[in-house]
Amino acid sequence: MAADQGNHPAYQPHPVKNVDFAAIVGVAAILVAYVVVGIGIDRIVVFWEPPAQAIVFAIVAGGLLVGHGCSRSLQALSQSIKGHFCSEEEAILAEDVLSLGVRLSILAGASGTVIGLIRMFYSGTTDAAEMTQGMAVALLALLYSVFLAIAFSMARSRVIRALVCLREAKGA
Repeated sequence: MAADQGNHPAYQPHPVKNVDFAAIVGVAAILVAYVVVGIGIDRIVVFWEPPAQAIVFAIVAGGLLVGHGCSRSLQALSQSIKGHFCSEEEAILAEDVLSLGVRLSILAGASGTVIGLIRMFYSGTTDAAEMTQGMAVALLALLYSVFLAIAFSMARSRVIRALVCLREAKGA
């Protein structure tokens, strides 16, 4: 029997209807603040590095597909965004997928950093401009992975809260 999380006394919904959207906007605001303060508004293009993005997102997406399959991963991610689960099994699956996403994000950042450093040292040149491209991949892969891990962690905490409510309602 599915528990209605909205009527459960332990379930305290956030005043913003879509908590994940508010959290994403908050993380984006923090990133913009770092860019503006750290390097200046005129250099925002620095944060666009397709090789670093490809490394991080390919490792995370590939790991989720291998670990849980396409339909199960997409179902779990969709339900965690909505924040409503019909059964405890669905919530456990979503928590497992998001937990794997956090771990894969961290590993992808480490892998991207190593690949960027190899690219930097393997360039075969002493030209600083060419070497900095590898360093950009290294550091931005790490940055992308941190923000991706934060997003997975925030969604995971929401799923855990829903899972606790489901278990309490089941026990009552």
